Amino acid sequence: MLVHGFSDSAATWWRVGPALADLGCTVLAPDLRGHGLSPRSDAYAMADLAMDLVDTLPVDADLAVGHSLGGVLLGLALPGLRPRRAVFVDPAWHRPWDDFDLAEARPRTPEELGPEAMHWDAAEVAVELASNAHLDPRFAGSLFGTRGPAAVAPAPPLQVPGTLVVVPAQGAALPLSVHPLLRALGYRLQVVPDVGHVVHRDDLETFVSLLEQELRGLPWPRGTAEVQGDASGAQPRSAR
Repeated sequence: MLVHGFSDSAATWWRVGPALADLGCTVLAPDLRGHGLSPRSDAYAMADLAMDLVDTLPVDADLAVGHSLGGVLLGLALPGLRPRRAVFVDPAWHRPWDDFDLAEARPRTPEELGPEAMHWDAAEVAVELASNAHLDPRFAGSLFGTRGPAAVAPAPPLQVPGTLVVVPAQGAALPLSVHPLLRALGYRLQVVPDVGHVVHRDDLETFVSLLEQELRGLPWPRGTAEVQGDASGAQPRSAR
């Protein structure tokens, strides 16, 4: 299960999903409420977005992955989803929302994407711009408008025996000062060099290798059951 971050969509996993499918996994990637093809809402709240994941995705999956805001939401949904392994990719924990660029107007042209995307190919840039175009313009103001307290890393549930936090060596959303706390809570940390915040798009090979390592200890057959139909808040997509 792959959960994207703010202003992204399930489509931004377009290289990761097929790579996992090649390993024999069934891959589900939902569009968060207000993103991609999922429904819009009059208001957005962390608890509602996390509950969308619980209501939409299967329980006891082999692996759940969340990037950035998706990592925060996965942490909230973890007790309900109870995946056997969970990977958090630079989750926005323990950092004030004021530190982030959460402007409602997202980049619409390649020139507006900035230096983070300079090394992306044309296909990756097109996916990013399309995801931005499908973001509900009210989302940022509704979810982050109050600039409330930073999201806090939850203690991993006992039912989830493996929890890994993947952090980029540069431009990380997760503060370096929080690493000792995460280790004390029971998380394992892996720092990936030469990548930015979107680790899985900056170094696909290394990222998929990390996920494969997480899956190695699981008995075959791997994969989750297909989700039938649509949920009220998140729209699942699957790849085999």
